[in-house]
Amino acid sequence: MHPSGDDAKTGGRIGLLRSLGAMFYDALLLFSVWYVVAALVLWTRGGELPAAGDPGLTALLIACAYLYFAAQWARGGQTLGMKTWRIRLTGRDGATPPGWPRASLRFVVAVGGAMALGIGYLWALWDADGLTLPDRLSGTRRRLVNGPP
Repeated sequence: MHPSGDDAKTGGRIGLLRSLGAMFYDALLLFSVWYVVAALVLWTRGGELPAAGDPGLTALLIACAYLYFAAQWARGGQTLGMKTWRIRLTGRDGATPPGWPRASLRFVVAVGGAMALGIGYLWALWDADGLTLPDRLSGTRRRLVNGPP
């Protein structure tokens, strides 16, 4: 077992630090997307700020997050953060990307697990197979991709 908690030879468990690193990278990228979207909203409103908690803006930002994650998971199994940290998401077979239905379910469960103080990801520490709650419920698997760290 590697110090990071990853088992590179079997493509087994993905360590918590590696997962957090990928999440941090993706958060930075998502915040950049949200910044551009917010700037476009301001531009279309002639510089007028939407009200705090505006449901339209909230829905737009959630839709952007969904498209950022689900599209990348469904098509290639990797977000940009996951590519950097050498993590690939697959279906149960461990080889093919999960597709839209599994990626969509994973997104919903991941958001819920993150909002519940990260319990969805901490779940992997106690899961017999090392799966996060989003992986367990959506039928996906995270695999370590070979190559330079």
